[in-house]
Amino acid sequence: MLVLLLPSVVFWSSIFGKDSFVFFGLGICALGIASWLKFSQWTDFLKTLIGLGVVYMFRPHVALVVILSLVLTIVLCRERKSTHSGTKSVLVLMLLAPMMIFTWKVASDMMGVKELSGQSMVNRLSEEGHGTTAGGSTVATTEVEGQRGFLSQLPAGAVRLLFRPWPWEATSPFMFVAALDNLILMAVLVLNRRNVLASLRHLRTNPFAFFCVVLSIQLIAAFSTIPNLGLLVREKTQITPFLYILAFCGNTSLVLRRRPARWNQAGVPWHRRIPEMVPLDSKGVAAARI
Repeated sequence: MLVLLLPSVVFWSSIFGKDSFVFFGLGICALGIASWLKFSQWTDFLKTLIGLGVVYMFRPHVALVVILSLVLTIVLCRERKSTHSGTKSVLVLMLLAPMMIFTWKVASDMMGVKELSGQSMVNRLSEEGHGTTAGGSTVATTEVEGQRGFLSQLPAGAVRLLFRPWPWEATSPFMFVAALDNLILMAVLVLNRRNVLASLRHLRTNPFAFFCVVLSIQLIAAFSTIPNLGLLVREKTQITPFLYILAFCGNTSLVLRRRPARWNQAGVPWHRRIPEMVPLDSKGVAAARI
């Protein structure tokens, strides 16, 4: 509910445009993937395909990121909760492989990437940064020169994407609301830092958290060279919901172990706490059985 009431989400996910459809498609993908990773039901995978179709119609490169994130999650994560999930995962990978190749071809033609290489991708992202300097919300960025230059500017680009504009940079009511949105995100991440860190330390046994992290990293890398804060506010709405998922829905069982004993006791079902609350007499138990 908090995510749905965020100022940027309320605005960019509700107006008629590409961003609203992409946000909608990513939500369907997240719902389908979360259920698929837990239950391995084909109806959940169908939801994922529907969400991918919506995203693909408006942002093929974002759909490619979703497919790649799901493939890496299935291949690298160890947890398998349902029966025959291994066989179903192999079938899903066989379906995703041609989809990824086709989506890459469409996305590369649209973005003008002629070959699959790190340098060509960096060149395209650098051109994207130079092509978004119009308007009054452009800020200074680090010049990208080669793959090493792209990696060195990535931390600053991630901070600019996720947490700027700062409140003192706001020159209009809209920028101030965007800054408030960033402050809420920072506060939630700080207050739930134990949950986030626990999820990061156990990513391979928490598949959906792994998916959220991989997807967020790829989208952050794709948008990190954009210097326009107004455009970044729009692009950030595709990433921040997954960060809130990590903050609120991480591996809470690991966090509970670090809390005081009364918190752990409160999380135990009542029928399991009876022997600890009231010691049972062996004679009374025998009489009850009779």
